[in-house]
Amino acid sequence: MIEVDGWRLGLAVCRDTGIPEHAAMTAGLGIDVYVAGVVHADHEAEVHGERARRVAADHGVWVATAAFAGPTGGGFDRTSGRSGIWSAEGELVAEAGAAPDEIARAVLIK
Repeated sequence: MIEVDGWRLGLAVCRDTGIPEHAAMTAGLGIDVYVAGVVHADHEAEVHGERARRVAADHGVWVATAAFAGPTGGGFDRTSGRSGIWSAEGELVAEAGAAPDEIARAVLIK
């Protein structure tokens, strides 16, 4: 957990988002936002959104994912992109597309 401008951010890296115990332990630190960097193949486009909704719903925290878009090698010639932001209620607030230069942006409210 790190604090930035009064916001307590719980950090996750890709696979962490698929481990419910990780989210539970991180949320247990009193976070405001669960923040994750992820990469998924294009045919897995819904995976990080499903995980983000679960974390938000289970723990009542905002979730923001930075999802890699574009080819990266290592078996990821086509990635899903679709970075997103979910409210503490699990509602999708903003979502980028699959292109490398697209962004998702939202104003978070405590």
